[in-house]
Amino acid sequence: MIIIETAWVLSAYELTQSEILSTLESVAADGRFQIEHGSLLTEAIQRTRKKGDLPEHVASIVARRSGAKKTQTFDRAVRLFPDFEVLSCSG
Repeated sequence: MIIIETAWVLSAYELTQSEILSTLESVAADGRFQIEHGSLLTEAIQRTRKKGDLPEHVASIVARRSGAKKTQTFDRAVRLFPDFEVLSCSG
């Protein structure tokens, strides 16, 4: 989850989401760094480029790999991804 913290820190420096994702891709591709579950990060970055936020996609991919069928969220932006179930805020 250090990579998620890195993304948040980069956003504090006002980098765009695209710039942050490109930076993380560069780090993941650089042999000097060892990224645990690098394929997970790559998949999450690809999905984030389509829609949604990186932490949300990381959580969903981890959940799916652990056997979950759906990840529940209130974020309507990811409703097109089949592994998310978008919850309603209305009571």
